Amino acid sequence: MEKVLAIETSCDDTSVAIVNYDGKFIKTEKSVSYSQIKEHKKFGGVVPEIASRLHNEKIIGILESIGKDNIVKCDKIVVTANPGLPGSLIIGKTVANILGEYYGKEIIYENHIHGHIFSILLGRDIDKINLPIAILTASGGHNDIYILSKNDNKFNLEHIGMTLDDASGECFDKCARMLGGPYPGGAWISKIAKDGKNDDDLKIGPIYLKQNEYKYSFSGIKSKVYYAIKQIEEKYGSLSDQDIKNIAYMTQEAIVKSLGKKIIQACLEYECKTLSIVGGVSANDRLIEYIQNKTKKYNIDVIRPIKKEYSTDNADMIGASYLGKKYYFNLSLIN
Repeated sequence: MEKVLAIETSCDDTSVAIVNYDGKFIKTEKSVSYSQIKEHKKFGGVVPEIASRLHNEKIIGILESIGKDNIVKCDKIVVTANPGLPGSLIIGKTVANILGEYYGKEIIYENHIHGHIFSILLGRDIDKINLPIAILTASGGHNDIYILSKNDNKFNLEHIGMTLDDASGECFDKCARMLGGPYPGGAWISKIAKDGKNDDDLKIGPIYLKQNEYKYSFSGIKSKVYYAIKQIEEKYGSLSDQDIKNIAYMTQEAIVKSLGKKIIQACLEYECKTLSIVGGVSANDRLIEYIQNKTKKYNIDVIRPIKKEYSTDNADMIGASYLGKKYYFNLSLIN
């Protein structure tokens, strides 16, 4: 068994966890996180300077909650090195290096997006995950498509697609703000969308780029929402509650269909047996429902992290990325 202390400070969540691999499962022994949402909510998004200051203020208390005795028992320290907010990342890396020097532990630098990719391993029987896997990472900061496959007893993680502008989570947040909703906006839009319906006059729909490319664009959806709101305001003076619900419904459908079409296309082209959705947007039940309905006839397993807290930015997934790549997928050199 290997046990690691994992640290994640790439954006607005300060998170530390102890994660182990027992030869079959990757599990969290202890995890403590601090979310900065309430501090950033008033600004409608993450303010980098505030994020790094709060990481600096909170991380020592979180380490104390993890406990010195537990830290001593860890074999290595794994920390997010990229991508992310530079000021936030440096807090985590500095603390990891201080701990590594003090306790004589090796420091492993991990990729934040790989953390999301391998978050599906946490608490799950890895042997029951059928390869190849088409993986969609969907959050406020990134949208990427990866294929995890095995050829000639060698595992390969191939990056085949990404967003060209806004990420889907960012689109949810900005559209929610235009509708007078809170930050973050994804859960709010998903909730009120249940009472919304389509309005053909508003022309809010998905955006599909070239058929043979795995690229996303969400800035256009944001623009469509902006002009739909202006259209109603010019005609009626203001949005009614039902207008807000309808726009939320169409916004969610547009994002879900944009995400779904490309990842399903990739899954079929690469003959994947599993389709995995990770990152904050993987908590959107409508996205899962849409993809499951579209892939049902192909007998494809659709999975996401087993706990919603594993979908957000968390240290657990950073530990899982290192342990999964090293012990199961033999991809330790990828960072």
